[in-house]
Order: sequence, then structure tokens, then C-alpha cells
Amino acid sequence: LQTDALLTPLLMADTAYVEDLQETLTDLGVYSGPIDGDYGKGTKAAVEKIQASCELEETGTIDIATRICIDQAG
Repeated sequence: LQTDALLTPLLMADTAYVEDLQETLTDLGVYSGPIDGDYGKGTKAAVEKIQASCELEETGTIDIATRICIDQAG
């Protein structure tokens, strides 16, 4: 959990990572915003939808459990 807490802000600030995440969320049908690398309201809302579908806490932030959920959904 400590590693997860350290990596989460780094991933959310990494433009290339967020663009990849936005593309994946678009492919999953939960994100319709721009692929711009900005972890804004739309990306957060899409992550919350994925978290809800996996019965995870809807935080809107990327953590290991959410990444696994996204990988399994794709």
C-alpha cells in the first residue's frame, strides 16, 4: 500500500500515462473527453465509473486495484 500511495500521484501527473489511460477508458466506453494527458474531472469521473463496476471505492484515483480492474475490463 505504501508503494501504491507513492506511485499514484506520479502516474496521475505523467502526461503520457494519462493519455494511455484516457485512450483505454475511451475504448471501455466510460470516457468521451479529449485525449490530452490532463487528469481532470472527466478522467476522474471515468475512473470512478470503472471503480464502481469493479465494486471498488470510488475515489477517482489510480491505484493498483483500479489498474487491475481496468486491465481485466479491457
